[in-house]
Amino acid sequence: MPTNDIMIDLETLSLKPNAMILSIGAVMFDAEIGNIGAQLHIGCVMYGQGRDLDRDVVKWWAEPKQKAAYDEIMMFVQQKPYRLDLALAALSRFIVKHNPKQIWGNSPSFDLSILANAYQQHDMTMPWPFWNERDTRTIVNVCRQLTGVDPKKQIEFDGTAHSALADAIYQARYVIAAYQLLASRSAV
Repeated sequence: MPTNDIMIDLETLSLKPNAMILSIGAVMFDAEIGNIGAQLHIGCVMYGQGRDLDRDVVKWWAEPKQKAAYDEIMMFVQQKPYRLDLALAALSRFIVKHNPKQIWGNSPSFDLSILANAYQQHDMTMPWPFWNERDTRTIVNVCRQLTGVDPKKQIEFDGTAHSALADAIYQARYVIAAYQLLASRSAV
């Protein structure tokens, strides 16, 4: 039976649960069939009162290797600006509309905990139950251990690295690859 899941990725200015959120990327995917579906990309211009900014992360974004991605994010944020509460509401509508079985993050202790904190700060209900959270790192590790193949290395990244939507799509694609590798192993 096919499942419909959502992969979420954030770009932030901190690594803490109260991080300032620059952008949110979300993509529907079906790991069993291998489909990528509906997509959402939101830039946040008003990061939220009391949100954390980490100077080391800001310096990392300023490195020449990351600067192009950061500049692209800033241009996107300026073109499609959302206040954080409105960005969270848009993400909630996307999730409710598509009614996913599971919500994935790389890892939930980063992306999903930052979102949980933001929803809580804005007195908003998180649009998924915590027990439906899944971790890309776990499935990649299990796949490597059982098949000897790293699914992340089977998939070529397409897009700008550290773009929330491009990262979410890439992560969904390598979760699909992991499912396929594990399914082919179990069929033997």
